[in-house]
Amino acid sequence: MSIPVLGGGTDLRLPFVEMLQYNIRADRLIMISDNEINSAWRWSGYTQTCQSQADQYRAKINKDLWVHAIDLMGYGTQQFIGGKTNIIAGWNEKVLEFIALAEEGIETQVKRIEEYT
Repeated sequence: MSIPVLGGGTDLRLPFVEMLQYNIRADRLIMISDNEINSAWRWSGYTQTCQSQADQYRAKINKDLWVHAIDLMGYGTQQFIGGKTNIIAGWNEKVLEFIALAEEGIETQVKRIEEYT
């Protein structure tokens, strides 16, 4: 007996689909993933990103949404770009601290580096 495989993998669009469908307001979305959209049956050849879903969410529900995409796999792909977007490669507990600094702005990060001894 064989088990049919109907696809699978990561689809970073899904949080946006749900938040848009149910009108969920969020100030930040932290995605811990491999930053892929492996649903070729919908996206024809993996050529599109889900930035359009982030843009749609910001236009419809919260223009100030922060998207923090933490890439655990490092395929060299990225799904998001632009303001209020933070792309991080790898993981340790300092990532959460960095997210807070990123939301405060680049000046805060520069100050933190300058104060480092």
